[in-house]
Amino acid sequence: MLATGKCRVCCFDRSGFYNKNLRAPKAATWANSKFVALNRISRRVDIASCTTQHCLEMERFSYRRHQAQFRAACDWLSSLGVSIAATRAAEYARLLGKIADHHEAGTIGVLLAEYGRVPIFNAMSEASEFVHIHAGLVSRADDAMIKNLREFVTGASMLMAETPKNSRSRNVGFELSVGAAAAQCGLLVHFEQPADLSITVESHSVAVECKRPFTPGKVENNVRKGLHQLRKRYEAAENPATARGILAISVTRTENDGSKALDGETEAIVRAKIDGIFDRFIAKHQRHWHARVDGRTLAVLLELSAPCFVRHPSIFAVARHYTWVVLCPDGSDDRGHLHRVALQFNRLKTPYNLT
Repeated sequence: MLATGKCRVCCFDRSGFYNKNLRAPKAATWANSKFVALNRISRRVDIASCTTQHCLEMERFSYRRHQAQFRAACDWLSSLGVSIAATRAAEYARLLGKIADHHEAGTIGVLLAEYGRVPIFNAMSEASEFVHIHAGLVSRADDAMIKNLREFVTGASMLMAETPKNSRSRNVGFELSVGAAAAQCGLLVHFEQPADLSITVESHSVAVECKRPFTPGKVENNVRKGLHQLRKRYEAAENPATARGILAISVTRTENDGSKALDGETEAIVRAKIDGIFDRFIAKHQRHWHARVDGRTLAVLLELSAPCFVRHPSIFAVARHYTWVVLCPDGSDDRGHLHRVALQFNRLKTPYNLT
C-alpha cells in the first residue's frame, strides 16, 4: 500500500507518508524556517518485558551547517581514496550548496521553481546517510570498509530512479549505516567477510546479516536468505553451538520509493506515525522470521530512514529509527547479551542544539 500510495495530491495513507508529489511547506514558510533538523528516533525495548519505550532525540542546525557536515563526509571519503567525482555525492554537494545559498538569501521559491521539490528534498535526505556513516566510522580506515564505501557512493542519485539492478550501492549503504550506528554506540564493528558485519559485545562476537528489500513482496525472500546466511555463519564458527547473530532489515525502501515524505504538525505526531509503520510491518511480516528462525539468532533489528516535514516548528527532518524484535527466550544468557546490545543502541542520543 505504501509503495504505491494514492492518487490525490497531499492525500496521506495510514502511514502518514505523502504520496507522489512530495509537496513541501510553501516557499515562504520554508524561507522563514530557521533550522533544518536531522532526527534520530529510536524505539527502546525493555528486554525483560518486551515492552517498548519511545524516545525522540533531535539535533537542529542550519542548512549551511548541513552542507558543511556533508562536505566533511566527502573530504573523509577522499582521504580514504574513495573518489566522489561523477558520483551521486557530487550531485548532492552541488544542490546542498544551492539550498544554503537560497535559504540565506530568502529566495527558496526561485530554487524550487528551477529544480522542483523532489530533487531538492532527495539531496537533503540522501546526504544525511553520508553524514550518519561518516559520524560513526570516521576513525576507521580498514580495507573492507573502504571497499564498501567505494560501492556506496555509486548508483542513481535519485532514490526514485533506483532499480533492483542498480540498488547495490544503497544496499551496501545499509550495511555501513548499521555499522555506523553500532560504532556510535561504542560497539566494536568489523566489516570483514563472511558476514556483512559483526559487532563485539563484552568479548562476544555477534554476526549481523543486513537485508534491504526493494518492495514489500521481497520481504519474505530477504528474511529467508538472511536467516540462511546466519546459519552458515554459525556452522562455520569455531564453536557453532555458541555462535550468535542478528538479522537487520531496512524498512526504508519497502515503505517509500523516494516520492513520499512523512508529515506532522509536531514531532510527536511524526513519531507516532513512524511507530505505526513499524507496528504494521512487524504484524505483517513476523511470520517469516518466526517460521525460520534458528535458536542462535538473537533478534531482528529494523531500521527506517525517512524525510519528514514538521510544521510546528517549521523544519525539514530526516528520521532514523531502529526497533528490536526479540527472538531469544526470557531469562536466557542470550537475552542478557541482547540486552547489552540494545542498551548500547539506546546511547544514540544527540543534543537538542539550536545554532
